[in-house]
Amino acid sequence: QGGPHAVENGLLLRSDLHRLYDQGYVTVDPDDRRLIVSPRIREEFDNGRHYYALEGQALAAPERGFRPVSHERLLFHAEQVYRG
Repeated sequence: QGGPHAVENGLLLRSDLHRLYDQGYVTVDPDDRRLIVSPRIREEFDNGRHYYALEGQALAAPERGFRPVSHERLLFHAEQVYRG
């Protein structure tokens, strides 16, 4: 959605979760930084049980050298990209 592709944006390091994030099937609550998983994974792909087990999990703090993704970017993703 036009955001920068930068290592500092390494919000979700697992490639499967990052792909789902990019496609809007998961997002991160901008206030408490917990994972939100869209019910559309189940509806559209008849799949996702292991992703639903991650629902509500808090994201770990970034490693040294990585900046946390801004609240504004998380809010944009949750409101404009997420397929909730």
